[in-house]
Amino acid sequence: MTRALVRDVMTTPAISVDENTPFTDLVAVLSENRISGVPVTDAGGVVVGVVSESDLTVKQAVSGDVPGVRAISPARRRRARERLRRAAGTRAADLMTAPARVTYEHTPLPVAARTMADAGVDRLPVVEPLAGRPLGIVTRSDLLSVYGRGDEEIGAQIRDEVLLREYAIDPSGVLVTVRDGVVRLQGWVENVALIPSIAATVAGIDGVVAVENLLSGDVSADVYRPAAAR
Repeated sequence: MTRALVRDVMTTPAISVDENTPFTDLVAVLSENRISGVPVTDAGGVVVGVVSESDLTVKQAVSGDVPGVRAISPARRRRARERLRRAAGTRAADLMTAPARVTYEHTPLPVAARTMADAGVDRLPVVEPLAGRPLGIVTRSDLLSVYGRGDEEIGAQIRDEVLLREYAIDPSGVLVTVRDGVVRLQGWVENVALIPSIAATVAGIDGVVAVENLLSGDVSADVYRPAAAR
């Protein structure tokens, strides 16, 4: 079964800056390309960090020393010092968030979504697997683009690729309805043990928001949700 990969939604060509790019040039790159973040590469062209608008606005948000810094907790003190360090930065290496969390062009979208969520970032540089050089970038909005698929297209994929090809089940024996990305499966499956697997496979289809499993068997009326929608 075909699944959308990062390469299907990422933005190319790769836009990047090197570690010595001055602050004003960083602002210009973001503005001219209408982007909110850009990968930073070292002398060898390997991605080592990411500079975003939030990294750059620290300079505006922080001015001078932090009042009462000795009275706050050690953790807050460290964060305050880091903000001050970034505010004093004049080049990409000083301002970037590092190390960079990256992904690859053949990574399935749900995996990239989990990486993004775990790292708490809005974008991931897409890099070459071994060399680490940038190929493009993928954002949260890129990952959400798969949910724009039409209900009829999703239903046809379930009947043709999942039921018929993957599980060798006659689609005429299963009623598949899709509305706003929510799939309902109704009918009878000869091998009851396959029901959880069928529901989970359908939940993993690009654009599926949730699956209402009403197939006959032990797991009727269960709801399976794809990882990217949790």
